Amino acid sequence: MPISRSVVGTIMFGRTDLIAQRSLNPTPGSYAEFVELARGLTDARANRWAFGSAKGVITFVGNMLGVPNAWREEGGRFVSEVETPQRKEAVARVAEMYQAGLFHPDAIGGRLQLRDLFGNGTIALNSDGYAAWDILADTYPVQVGGIPAPGYDGGTPVHRSGTPTFALTAFRKTEKDRLEKLLRLADWLAAPLGTSEYMFRKFGVEGRHYTWQDDVPVRTDLGNVEVKLPLEYVAESPHVLGPAERTRVDAQRAYQEKVVPNLLRNPTEGLNSETSVSKSGELLKIIDTAELDIVAGRKPISAWDDAVAQWKAAGGDQIRGEYEKALADQQ
Repeated sequence: MPISRSVVGTIMFGRTDLIAQRSLNPTPGSYAEFVELARGLTDARANRWAFGSAKGVITFVGNMLGVPNAWREEGGRFVSEVETPQRKEAVARVAEMYQAGLFHPDAIGGRLQLRDLFGNGTIALNSDGYAAWDILADTYPVQVGGIPAPGYDGGTPVHRSGTPTFALTAFRKTEKDRLEKLLRLADWLAAPLGTSEYMFRKFGVEGRHYTWQDDVPVRTDLGNVEVKLPLEYVAESPHVLGPAERTRVDAQRAYQEKVVPNLLRNPTEGLNSETSVSKSGELLKIIDTAELDIVAGRKPISAWDDAVAQWKAAGGDQIRGEYEKALADQQ
């Protein structure tokens, strides 16, 4: 059973309250304006920086440059995002931002609690999954907004779509009666917004675990303690915006209306590569290490080409071939 997720995937979140306090532009229209926003949010002497992690910023700048979503397919041939000049340029631009002091000093190699730092104002911009919008707004007394990627020079950007599913739930082969009970349980867990099952699973018992405030269900202190089972990882209802305060839901909808027309999907979705399954961690480490070395200034941007060559030899080329074969077999 697939556990679906929202198509918008990862979002660059911003502390809209801090942006407003500094009279900065919350919707930059180019890379230069995005850097200007980051500079305006950074004050090292006050223990405040724009960013806390380089990975998400590289992806965000890549969206400005039109970097493929993992792979690009043309005429049955695949090109990895790491092989494109735009991906290399995104790494170079983030390295410049790091050298300009726009990142938390422990952003490279540190294990920062990014959501906590975002919530207390130590960092003001952070890339996270779409579900973090509600989590951040419910956890911290701050204003949260999503920042759509602009075109690098003001043109049309892309927005990498999220994966269609977060995971798969599987039941091992067993007696028919037990399997039917498990499937009925999963069906109950997947009940959509508007059903009593959904309200009980998400909010608990009315009057005990939640109350209504301005037509929005709000958990009580007891609800925050007792309604915490992570059942959404067994089966989940289709994604919706809310229920939450109207201003937040309106902002989330406005963000999606902005980015969805520029969605860029991964063309390998639905294709199988055994090498990708077995070596994805090893290959990702090659790229991640190169990114961090370059951003931190330990290696020049020319080291990117060596890392890509290593990635190809370690399995990247084999993955490409398997995807091309899988695509040809479908046609």
